Amino acid sequence: MKYPLSLLFFLCILCSCQPTFDEKDLIGKWKTVDWSIIDTGEKINNKMDFDFKSDKTYVIDYGVESEQGKYWIAADYLETVENGMSSKKVKILKLNKDTFQFRMNRAGRLENVLLVKP
Repeated sequence: MKYPLSLLFFLCILCSCQPTFDEKDLIGKWKTVDWSIIDTGEKINNKMDFDFKSDKTYVIDYGVESEQGKYWIAADYLETVENGMSSKKVKILKLNKDTFQFRMNRAGRLENVLLVKP
């Protein structure tokens, strides 16, 4: 009886380590439709459109400049490493086939970003 209980415990731990969000839903082009500072509600009207590729690379189009690198999902976080830079992560709030919402800390301010597939 002791062995099945240990097996159940191990399976519970293993399942809790699995990502909450499906990385396949992230693949594709995303357009920012809402970006705001949480504390003030102030809207940010900058461009920040994403393209996540199936080979785990990404491109962010900021309008006048862009960012490229690699990405992965770890638990409830999207982690990115821009080419030649350190890794960053944002908290995924919602991710499905057509909606991606995350929270990021930018310069000490928490901001929510909502993206949709065009």
